[in-house]
Amino acid sequence: MSRRSASRFLAATFLICPVCRHVSTIQRRRSKLKKSGHIKTLWCPSCQAVTQHVEAKEWEIARQNEDDAI
Repeated sequence: MSRRSASRFLAATFLICPVCRHVSTIQRRRSKLKKSGHIKTLWCPSCQAVTQHVEAKEWEIARQNEDDAI
């Protein structure tokens, strides 16, 4: 499988740190996507701790940024 055809099987998902609100991006296969609100334990480079990141979709990130601007 070439690199070009592999990219159509991947989708970006966003993980939000509940402590500092830092947003990390990861790639997942479209067939293995998780629901919004899925919890993933990760190291947060911003707060320098292991936290329970919450998974969100791109449109949820955009809506959150609009709410923060108000």
